Amino acid sequence: MVFTYVNGNDPIYIKKKNIYMKNEKASIKSNPSIRSRGIDEITYSVRSVVKFIPWIRYIFIVTDNQKPPVDEHLIKSKKVIIIDHKQIIDKKYLPTFNSNVIESHLHKIPKISQVFLYNNDDCMHLNYVRRDDIYIEEKGKVKLKLRSNFNLNQFSQYKSDYAIRLTKTAQYFLKNFPKMKFVNNHHTKILRRKTLEIIEEKEKLLLNQLRQHKFRSDEYINYIFFAVNLDCLLNQNIVIKDFKDVKECHLWTTNFKPDIFNTILKAKPKFLCMNSMTPSFKKGFIEFMERVLKDNYESFNASITNVPKKNKKLVSIKNNENEKNEESEEIPVLECAEDYSKEIENVNLITSNNDEIKVYEITEIGPVEMEKPTVMGTIYNMFFDPL
Repeated sequence: MVFTYVNGNDPIYIKKKNIYMKNEKASIKSNPSIRSRGIDEITYSVRSVVKFIPWIRYIFIVTDNQKPPVDEHLIKSKKVIIIDHKQIIDKKYLPTFNSNVIESHLHKIPKISQVFLYNNDDCMHLNYVRRDDIYIEEKGKVKLKLRSNFNLNQFSQYKSDYAIRLTKTAQYFLKNFPKMKFVNNHHTKILRRKTLEIIEEKEKLLLNQLRQHKFRSDEYINYIFFAVNLDCLLNQNIVIKDFKDVKECHLWTTNFKPDIFNTILKAKPKFLCMNSMTPSFKKGFIEFMERVLKDNYESFNASITNVPKKNKKLVSIKNNENEKNEESEEIPVLECAEDYSKEIENVNLITSNNDEIKVYEITEIGPVEMEKPTVMGTIYNMFFDPL
């Protein structure tokens, strides 16, 4: 398991970041402070891995000369290993404040497994995760089990920097695979080290362009989206479309119900993302996670301080269906289930004609301009053996 972590409240970090933002004229829109200012979620994210994924050997936390607030006994026992940026990232790209750059180096972590999980510090687990929730071995090949109901045609209409980066990345594939179906999620990522090593070897120009940017920008691809979908082309992974073991709660607005924690408790998801929690959530979040770690899923009155008046803003929650975006004064009630039961569909990403994703013109985004792209024409000649 790998976590990336930054303490955005650290004065030293803030000073360093501001200097480089000024020098590079980085976009505040693409790099808002909320991306790096949390409420110490990682303390409980790590504890949830220890409890609910006990077969994980190591928990690596990648950070920039900071000490994450995790239990000291986990560090002393080497269950948790702190990885500094300098250990895996070439000094010519440092310092970096760009999550894409950091993620493009995860395969260089010493002792990293061939198949590993990757979490941001706002991802956690509320139920037991088995190995066969992550991958299966079939005829000597390892196939990752990816949960995704991503719809490119729908997603490309959004105007966020994140949507622009993903759409650009998809266009890079669609040049040579116009019928390709894409995989994406906003919770725990399942990655294959060998695929990341292939990208490192074959896409030096692409990676150098990406890694030179110290901050997030919509000028280049999304690395994880690129890596996951390339892995699907190389290995024909299993894509689970109908899943009930995941919850994604995007709390970037003040428009929420204080009962959100009870909604999550009822579902007991194996994979959870609580994105963009503000300090007002801290007390309730800690109480919520303390109860979960003691196997207490009963409802409670969460303490959420400084709750502003309701206002109409975009609310986004995903659970076993496509993302819901609507102007509403309330977060939609989620249908809860303890486990998914429908058959897993083995999806061939080179889809049939009636399932085609069309290449459309997006004037606000434009085509991806890459110098001598090497990857998609032949998928590295398809001579790489799967894991």
